[in-house]
Amino acid sequence: MAIYSVNVSAIGKGTQKQAGTAGAHVGYITRSTAAVAVLAERMPTARIGSRGGAARKWLDEQEQADRKNGRVVTKVMVALPHELTDAQRAALVRDFCGRMTAGRGSWLAAIHRPSGDDARNHHAHIVLRDKDFETGKVVVGLSNAKSVDLIRAEWERFANAALDAAGEVARIDRRSLADQGETREPGVHVGPAVTAIERRGEVSAVRVRIESQKKPKPKPLSLSDLISTADDPEQEARDVEEWLAYQARLDAEHRAEEVKRQRKEAIRFRNAKRREILKEASELVERVKGPVEDMERWNNQHNVWDWKELNPVWVSERRDEFARLQVRSDELTPRAPSRWLELLRSVFEVLHGLVERMQRLLPAPDIDWDDDLGNGPGM
Repeated sequence: MAIYSVNVSAIGKGTQKQAGTAGAHVGYITRSTAAVAVLAERMPTARIGSRGGAARKWLDEQEQADRKNGRVVTKVMVALPHELTDAQRAALVRDFCGRMTAGRGSWLAAIHRPSGDDARNHHAHIVLRDKDFETGKVVVGLSNAKSVDLIRAEWERFANAALDAAGEVARIDRRSLADQGETREPGVHVGPAVTAIERRGEVSAVRVRIESQKKPKPKPLSLSDLISTADDPEQEARDVEEWLAYQARLDAEHRAEEVKRQRKEAIRFRNAKRREILKEASELVERVKGPVEDMERWNNQHNVWDWKELNPVWVSERRDEFARLQVRSDELTPRAPSRWLELLRSVFEVLHGLVERMQRLLPAPDIDWDDDLGNGPGM
């Protein structure tokens, strides 16, 4: 018995906040670099390499109508038996999708070619819409708690029937190794590239790393584990020395891990502060830009007797606010990400320009205002 993977997930209001996710998924699974065939029933199909084409547009429309109701589609990825021909695999997918939509729901499936050097990695990405294409009512209940078990059971049944019809002795089994009575441990997913390397009889570094991680870590040694039971003072002294060296190594490892943790925490803290400074600088631009532009526009459209100036106190507060941001940013500039530096530099350049424009809109020093003209400082 072989175990063929079946992965099931959902697209809807409860899983993706952004609309258009279902259509984007169809665009991805029908890309020309992976798909060899696209099948569909009761919904528009998608030409390979068309980024979803008509199917994507149709799903976007359905999703807009369904956002308040939750699930839009159910995604299923199945590993196809490599023992079958291309036509037999396509027929298997079509029969399975017909069952999972009860002949009334809509579905689309993209069959993918084996990736990498693994010639046996045939698989299909399936999109199931569990609504009657005429009435809009649920037809199978794929959002129910037991639906994943149903999908896996039906895939096992249809896949084994296809293998039997093709005269193949291979069968698939959805049960876990324990339920099958197997004593070996389940394997770890390593991807097609590693699988292809191992099938050529070569050693994969990824497999070596995984196996080393699976080895149980030795429990910490106590002094009683190391001290010899023989009445030998010299051996006992060597045992104690070995234990002390062991404890020193443990302490060094713990210190290294703590330093590493503190370094990561410091990086997270600095990044949060950088984001905060960038946000405050952008908000300062918005608070200053509007009043400055409004006053400049007014002065350009009126004569000198209607001239308006900014309130010196307000300008001073904004300049001080900008100065504080510059000081804070200088503290976080060393080893800062280049993207943050570029964004901050562009925002600060805007602020520098606004400060100069504010300066030009301040009242002239030592000027005597004629209150009757009503042309005193503005905000």
